[in-house]
Amino acid sequence: MFGDNLIYGQTVVHTDAKTRLVLPAFTKASSKDELLIVKDPRGIKIMPQDQLDKKVAKLEEIFDRELDEEKRVKLGNLLFNIYSSILKSCVCDNNKRIVLKDILKPSETYLVIGCRKSILIQDHETNEVSAESKILGKEYKPNL
Repeated sequence: MFGDNLIYGQTVVHTDAKTRLVLPAFTKASSKDELLIVKDPRGIKIMPQDQLDKKVAKLEEIFDRELDEEKRVKLGNLLFNIYSSILKSCVCDNNKRIVLKDILKPSETYLVIGCRKSILIQDHETNEVSAESKILGKEYKPNL
């Protein structure tokens, strides 16, 4: 299942005309995986729904017990930022696809980066050489 194991790696993916995206094999996604699509300053993050649910439940528990008003305000703001960053929830289909209509563009190319228990999706320019590859002295070749 998505996020059960650490997710590392990068690949280039394409959305289809219906803005469906096939999740890369290195995510270990399976049909019926419940995922959240979240705004991130660096792109769009996809993570298992239960991962964020656990974090939010813990923060809400701390918020409910907190007596210091200043700390309650900070926790309340943190919770609001998390809630407002969630764009939608979705479920993988049998082909390990998710629909990202109104989030990504149809028939476009994107870079997917593994981020431990989630993935980050960024715009990708074809034939672009990544900074990391330049540092390593390797040519970056997208999987087109």
